[in-house]
Amino acid sequence: MAETMYALKPVFDLDAKVDIPACMYSLPVIQSSTPIAGIGGARAICPLAVEALEARQDAILARLGQLKDQVSAYKKSIGLPDVAVASPTLTFPAITESDSTLQRIAKLKETLLLIDAIFQQKLTSKSTQREPVTVTGILLANVTKTADIVIRCSPSFPAFSLKGIYSMLTASGLTVHTSCHTHCTVASLPPNVQSFLPVTEVARSTAQVRITLIWTEVGKDCELMVSPLAQTVIKGETNLLRYFSRLFPTIFPYESLPNLMAVDSMLDNVSSLQWAAPRAKQPLLRTLAVNLAKAPYLAGPTLSIADLALYSCIRQLGLDTDLQPELMRWYLTMAKQLEGKSSRNRNRNSSMRKSVSSPKKADIRKTHEVEKSPKKEPAAAKKGKSPTKEVKIEKNPPTKSGKSSKKKNKQELVIDLESNNSVGAVFTKQWPEIQHIFQSGNLQKYLDSGVHGYVSEKLDGSNVAVTSKGVISSRRNILLSNPSPAELEKFKFSGVTLSKFVGGFEKLQNLQKFFQEIFPFLEVEVVLYGELIQKGTATCKDDKFHYRPRGIEEGELHIFGGGVAFEEKLTSCQIEATLKHIKGKGFSVISRENELSGKSHLVIFMNDNFHKLLKGYGFDKVVEHTQLSLVDAVNSNLVKLINNEIEGIVINFGDEILKWKGLDESYPDMFMDQVNEVEQINVDLYSAFKKVAVEARTLREAQKMDRTIDILLEKAYRSALTKMRSLEDQLEEGEVTDEAIDRFQSALEVEMLKDCHSNIEYKQKL
Repeated sequence: MAETMYALKPVFDLDAKVDIPACMYSLPVIQSSTPIAGIGGARAICPLAVEALEARQDAILARLGQLKDQVSAYKKSIGLPDVAVASPTLTFPAITESDSTLQRIAKLKETLLLIDAIFQQKLTSKSTQREPVTVTGILLANVTKTADIVIRCSPSFPAFSLKGIYSMLTASGLTVHTSCHTHCTVASLPPNVQSFLPVTEVARSTAQVRITLIWTEVGKDCELMVSPLAQTVIKGETNLLRYFSRLFPTIFPYESLPNLMAVDSMLDNVSSLQWAAPRAKQPLLRTLAVNLAKAPYLAGPTLSIADLALYSCIRQLGLDTDLQPELMRWYLTMAKQLEGKSSRNRNRNSSMRKSVSSPKKADIRKTHEVEKSPKKEPAAAKKGKSPTKEVKIEKNPPTKSGKSSKKKNKQELVIDLESNNSVGAVFTKQWPEIQHIFQSGNLQKYLDSGVHGYVSEKLDGSNVAVTSKGVISSRRNILLSNPSPAELEKFKFSGVTLSKFVGGFEKLQNLQKFFQEIFPFLEVEVVLYGELIQKGTATCKDDKFHYRPRGIEEGELHIFGGGVAFEEKLTSCQIEATLKHIKGKGFSVISRENELSGKSHLVIFMNDNFHKLLKGYGFDKVVEHTQLSLVDAVNSNLVKLINNEIEGIVINFGDEILKWKGLDESYPDMFMDQVNEVEQINVDLYSAFKKVAVEARTLREAQKMDRTIDILLEKAYRSALTKMRSLEDQLEEGEVTDEAIDRFQSALEVEMLKDCHSNIEYKQKL
């Protein structure tokens, strides 16, 4: 203290002895102070504190001994070698009565450090320690043995993810023993599962992982069992993959992923895909593929169990021929990575898709001859059938020996470039898949810069492409090649003829000459993309968006974009040069590479320059657009979407095109998560997206209820008819009077009401 300040005595003595009544129990001292010279008495160690410390030390050692015994017993139960207790490195320091308090504390600390070293695997022992193994930077599982993993699976729905599991386990350095068995209830196995898992040379007793596969009829969901006495059956392939991910977390990432909720949502969607109706499968696939435009795998840059689950489901359902480009590219990568297949291998269990004119396509593929005149195309085109029927599922007819033809089983996809644009071939110059606005990673940039995009209504029709080479194509396949006006008059797609495009190819030829002048040293093909207006809409028989009062007639092709393809296969540098060149002419352009052909084509978005160009060449049906900022585009169309006045909107910013769909969109949980993320960017946008999404989900639930009520009414109607004479029976005996009809209607209503079970919606609809 400074000499200018006066000293004060302590207010109380911490070490002073306090007389405590004998009736109270004693407690050890929990606080003491350093004596000040001249203040208080002599300091002494409290014997109660030493006794308490000794008792606590003994209790800790006893509990550690119990824990050590439990760990040893558990290691023996799973086949791990026990650690020798007599090893000098694991000897705990002994505490004797002669040790002082400080010595006891030091030995206790040493004991705790040894315990910590055991659990952190810091001890080095040649007989018990194995350094982690790494292959290509991946930390591998340090496993000696696991219990038997028994999987029961239906031959009709094989779990193809098991092949990926096996290949990834073996690639990680683990020894795997596999065995397959067929239950007596299965008469014979299909050819595609007779050698499902590879035969291993590893003995069962020495394998680190033992997988037993039993073929038996268990339905679509396979079953997993490890210990019948200690667990219940794990059902479903996605849950099987979750189990493996928890057993081998370094090989099958799952719970360590930063986007765990998104992965769980993907797994749920894959499970739904297995049971979904045919018309609901493609929307689910589009939902699962939203991230593939910016990442190689479903959940990000690394393969996860979501990829294994979707790959298996696609193979089971035979959907590998109907995949969108991003999903097809991912699927081919997965097939090559997990099963070592070539990029065009087909699932034996999948549909063998083939055009009606496939014999001619086969000849074209072998001899590269020029396609014959379209007048000699098969009858499917002449009858005006929908291309969804034209590309048929071929049931392989048995040969005389009862075996199907191997050539037909090994058919590959035929693309337009290989078949000279034959009908039914895959169209490789497709319009790109469009993300929702709330899925874009550039929202903040558009908001900060205040850039205006070109906004147009998204018409609900059929996506159709027409080219300057005389090709008319759906979203995936070629419908017609060099059709005559008579064929356009007769041919129907989505219930309407293409008669209103008669004369359109002549305009396209003139437009092709314009772009040929832009690229004088390249052979150019021009593509126009549009919505073919149907009698109703793509999702409804009625004109629910009121196209007719607005002058939008059925059979019209409303153009919303264009494209330029080149005969030569250009390098990436050349494509960049063409992009720069055509952008200099005032067009908004991006490039897209097709996975099947390996060639890139240019996609032209709508803007003032392109709109004016199309009008100048005689194309009257061009989708109108306006220039708005992102916020204005959303706010100006919010009410229209909520009231279901339009299907949606499309907005392009020159190098990115986005959409926003209204009540016809299902808005699954993944979409809701993405909508919620927008709240961090802009509250107004988030509020608008949320309102439409909630309204769409509410409408979807109401529609499900309506379908349920319809089924109940149908059952009640049929049940009621079994209890009374029908009008048809009465008509056979003569004319039925109005009074008899009224009595029949009243009786029918009374009978059907008996099956309502107090269901208010049922009564109202009845």
